[in-house]
Formats: sequence, structure tokens, C-alpha cells
Amino acid sequence: MYASKHSRTGLEDDILEKMRIAQEQDPDNLYLAAHYLDQRAQRGERIEDEARELATKVLRSPVSSYSGLKPLLWVYSRYISDDEAIDLAEEALKNHPDERYLKRCVTLCYKWKIISPKQSRPEKSMIDRAILLLEEVIALYPDSSLMKKIEIADVYALSHDGQAKADQKYQELLDSDLELKEIHLETLAGKTYTLMMFNGDIKLVADYFQRAIEMQPDMVEWNSWPVLALVYASKHSRTGLEDDILEKMRIAQEQDPENLYLAAHYLDQRAQRGERIEDEARDVLSSIPSFHSPFLYISLTVGMCCKFQRHFVLNYSGCFKIFLTLLFSISAAQTLVSRLKALQCHFTWDLGLSRSLLLRCRDNLLDIGTENGNPWLGHIYNLRGFIQYRLGFSEDAQSFFNKAKQAFCKIRSADEGPWLVVNYGNLAWLHHSLGNQAESEDYLYKIDALNKNTHLHPRRSSTLRSTLKKPIR
Repeated sequence: MYASKHSRTGLEDDILEKMRIAQEQDPDNLYLAAHYLDQRAQRGERIEDEARELATKVLRSPVSSYSGLKPLLWVYSRYISDDEAIDLAEEALKNHPDERYLKRCVTLCYKWKIISPKQSRPEKSMIDRAILLLEEVIALYPDSSLMKKIEIADVYALSHDGQAKADQKYQELLDSDLELKEIHLETLAGKTYTLMMFNGDIKLVADYFQRAIEMQPDMVEWNSWPVLALVYASKHSRTGLEDDILEKMRIAQEQDPENLYLAAHYLDQRAQRGERIEDEARDVLSSIPSFHSPFLYISLTVGMCCKFQRHFVLNYSGCFKIFLTLLFSISAAQTLVSRLKALQCHFTWDLGLSRSLLLRCRDNLLDIGTENGNPWLGHIYNLRGFIQYRLGFSEDAQSFFNKAKQAFCKIRSADEGPWLVVNYGNLAWLHHSLGNQAESEDYLYKIDALNKNTHLHPRRSSTLRSTLKKPIR
């Protein structure tokens, strides 16, 4: 159905027949009913009366992005009239004036009416109402409102005296749009890395990183990497870094204390100035988490041991013992990681979601609703947990994963079953990323037990994966 959402010819006849059968089997699914009406209308059927009858049911149903309102408004706008679509959306909002999803739906109707090339210039009262609602929706969806910001600029441009305001809105989009910033940051990172690898102009490297900091000043990583770029340029220097750069390294390490790569370089630079840092060096080595790459372990350990032996009279025997200890921990960590990578869960499905898409998905999931009767509630919580993790909110992620388990158990009327394989996989990855390896192992054992009792068919798991990779509307 999604694949042909914008198709001029609609769905193939066999799929349309399946929709008809599905609606007969699930007559209370108003979302499906609205899409079915749309497909029939595309084939020339007169569906006005059925659409109005469906509207009365939608208005009585709980507010949700799956209530059927949005596709029904599209049917109204396309096959009945834009004015009736606006009236229907406004009535829904009147019944639930605080629901942000309904405000979003109303703005869609005004957009179809105002921006349509078939319409004459709209009345000022309609323009004012559209702008008011668009401003509210932008505030209610702060992380995924790019299209609404574009729409409000378009609406201003169509008003009698709003061209100056429209120009201002367009300029704000060009200057500060978050999605454009994401693209710029990736471009800056690519250019900077290339310049560093090919010994380019280090001042230009630092400039690129500084621009990235200005775009996202709250990202700790950007405050460390400009310093590392400068370190890279002078890593063969016999005299070490200049004092001002060393001070930047100190500040960067305070801001990003978990950046062990930076910590090692900072220790090296201080040692070149005659400081005694043996104890700090051992602390850095003991702080390396067991789940990092073994190549990072080995290269960092060997490099640091050589530096420390040269500067601080650590004997080779001591370095070798540290190295062997790390190798043993690497072996255990690799076994755990290989088991985690074999799981079927959100963390292994290579969803490739950008931050902007994660934010849009999060908003869409919030609008679906979480009433207890929703059979998809466990899946919704699972996905919300993964999104929160990817956005950097691990505590929220764990809370949603726990809610997912509770929802599954309530819906299935059982404490455990194969429906928890994905959920346990998510929890295993989450605890692993937090350094709670014992908890991660516990969930792996639970998954093994579930798989022994009920084998997850490979076709089913691949279907789940392909389903999750579909865009959320």
C-alpha cells in the first residue's frame, strides 16, 4: 500500500482484492478502510457517501495516527472538496483541542487548500488560521518540523502583505536548518580526514573542525577532534606541541574524559615536558573498556607501553603483563560480541537511520498512541527504545525496552515466548554498550533458551527485518 501511495493508477487488482477481504475480516480498522476508499476512488467509483459515513466513525475513535483520519482527509480533499476536508479536520480538533497530531492534520488541509495551483488567492482569515496552526505545530514537533517550516514560508508568500516575512523564513531555513547542518558536518568531516591523511594544511583542518563546532557546539566529540587534528600535524615534532595547543588538549580532555585516545596523547605531551605521569598512565590503561576494538587495544597498548617505557622507566616485563591481560579480556569480549552480532534485533538490522530520520520516526511513533488494546504496542516500545538509544538516551531506551516486554507479556498472556527474542536482543546490546557484561550475558542465555523451545524461522526473521526497514509514515 505504501509503495503505491502516490501512484496514479493505484494498486494492482489482486492487491485491491486482498484489501477488500482484509476490511471484511477487520471492519473496525478505519485506517485500512480509508485507504481502501482511496483506491476505489482512483478507479472512478463514487465513494462520497461512504467517506462521510466513515468520517463519523473516525471522529468517535481514539486519537491516533492509525485512526484513519489522515488518509480520509486526503480522500476528502481529492474527491470531495478541500473545504469539507478542512471542516472535518477542524471538527476533530474541536473535539480534542490539545492533540498535536490533529493540529498537524489540520495544517495539511490548509496547505492543500492554500497552495493548490487550482485555487484563487485565499482569504486573509484562512491565511491567518493556517499560519497560527503551523506555528503551533512547529513548536510541538521541534525535532521534525522542516517541512512545516517550508510550508509556513510558502503560506506567507501567498498572503497579500507577507512576502517580506516569507523571505525571512526562507533565509532562516538556509541559515539554520538542522538537516542541512547534518550534511555539512559530514562533508566537513570527510574533507578534514582527507586533509589529515594527506598532510594537508593543518590550519585548514582546524578551521573545518571549528566550523563543525559552531554548527553543533553541544557535541563533545567536536571539541576533542580539532585538538587531535593539531596533534596529528605535530606528532613527529621533537619539541612537542605549543603551549596554547597543549592547553586546548587539557580543556578537551576535561570536556571528554572518556576519550582515551586523547588522554594518551595528552599524557605523552606532558611527559615530553618532564612531568611524572606513571600513575595516570596506568589509570588510562585500566580504563579501557572490554568492548572496544581489539585493534584499538593492541595498538594503544603497544604504543603506550613503548612511550611509558621510554619516558617513565616502566620495564618491558610490566608492559608485557599488561598486554597479556588485555589479550585475555579481548578474547572474552570477542566471544560476547560475536554472539551479539548473530542476534536478530534492532541493533543488528543495519537500519542506517540518520539523526533527522530518527527524530521523525520518534515523533510518528508518539502520535500512534499507546492504548493497551494496541496489538503493536510491544513493537512500538521496542522501536522507541532503539531510537532513544541511537539519540543518546540510554536510560530512556532501557525504560522503553522494559515496557515492550510488559506489553508483549500482557498481549500474549504469558511471561515468556518467542516474541521476546528481539526485545531480549535489544536489552543484551544495551547492557553490553553500557559495560554491564553480566546482564548482557544473562539476556543471551534467555535468548538461547527461547530459541531452543521455539525456533525462529529464518523467513520470519528476514520479514521482520524488511518490515522495520520500511519508512515510517
